[in-house]
Amino acid sequence: MINSAPACRARIINKLFSRETIVSIEIQSEPKIIWLLITTGSEYPKWNSTIFSFEGSFTKRGKIKLRLKPDPRAVFLFSIHEFEKNRRLVWGNVLGKRVFTLTEIRDGVTNFRMSEKRISLFPFFFAKKAASIEEVFKQFATDLKKESELITLLKEK
Repeated sequence: MINSAPACRARIINKLFSRETIVSIEIQSEPKIIWLLITTGSEYPKWNSTIFSFEGSFTKRGKIKLRLKPDPRAVFLFSIHEFEKNRRLVWGNVLGKRVFTLTEIRDGVTNFRMSEKRISLFPFFFAKKAASIEEVFKQFATDLKKESELITLLKEK
């Protein structure tokens, strides 16, 4: 059954030269279904309302290129740093890393956690953007929950 309340928790930790954004949400789905969604980049624009386009592949030392809907002109280039199937994915560049973690809480329920720590020499310039980044992270997690639970529901029928 799809849980309609997203119960998405997000926070931002600002330090002198860094900012960390963290979001977590419980998803009524197995880690392997969630993993398939977060590692099939070509499908991101279909289920994820924050992603405009995706190029590349999720393999060890793979490269990816993202464009986000808030500003599709901006291009984000990342390398894959860690790829632990159904558990942990890390991508990043010289400015920081994004970590996806899947933890099975109980049978059929998974905690999805996404965090990103970015280095910034001028954090006060980015303070206003921090709130919008938190909203993008919440939306990413909520979209992932919705799609994962829909797939799980369809699989059960």
